[in-house]
Amino acid sequence: MIETCVTHNNQQQGTPLRSGNLWFAAQTYHKLPPLHGAPVLGVRLHNQRIYNTVARCFQDCACQCGQTDNEFDLIAASELANPISLQSIARMNIGWFSDRNICDHHINEWGLDHKEGVYILWHKSDYCAEHERFHMRALYVGKGNIGIRLRTHWENKDFSDQLLIYFTYVEMQNRLSKYVEQLLLDVYDFPLNKSENTGQKILCEHFTQNEVD
Repeated sequence: MIETCVTHNNQQQGTPLRSGNLWFAAQTYHKLPPLHGAPVLGVRLHNQRIYNTVARCFQDCACQCGQTDNEFDLIAASELANPISLQSIARMNIGWFSDRNICDHHINEWGLDHKEGVYILWHKSDYCAEHERFHMRALYVGKGNIGIRLRTHWENKDFSDQLLIYFTYVEMQNRLSKYVEQLLLDVYDFPLNKSENTGQKILCEHFTQNEVD
């Protein structure tokens, strides 16, 4: 749980603020300035302060359901005549394959051998019951023939820790693919990319049940 603290001046009430006085909290909370962040779940008093208890969607990540980082979009909009959005790469053409120690990849069944573009590999790591969203952590970004590249990853990369790998992709010409791939590597940290990955941010998305089925 994360707690956002707001100090409240009680002098006009003429009575000292008592810890645990929930009636006072209920009467005065609506007068406080709005808070930014996740939905408020409760209010408690402590040492003449009102604390708003804020829920995290995921235990091991500070991201919130429905929020997407916009740095990629801002840079692309400033450098491209027809910019592509991060959402179009991260939420389109969703598929999956298993680690090679579990079963065959079945990648051929997705019909990807004639598709060229940029793709991202994802790991489904957590679930938010409140918003019914799965936490997806980006592991790798690549470009080229989608089907061939995914089969190569299945054969050569160790996915035993993740077991199930999701992928998203968007078709585009090779020249644009090079730009998009490099911009993603410059902004975000992809654990399975070995070279030219100077990005610092963690790239997360939040998939619905229909998207992961």
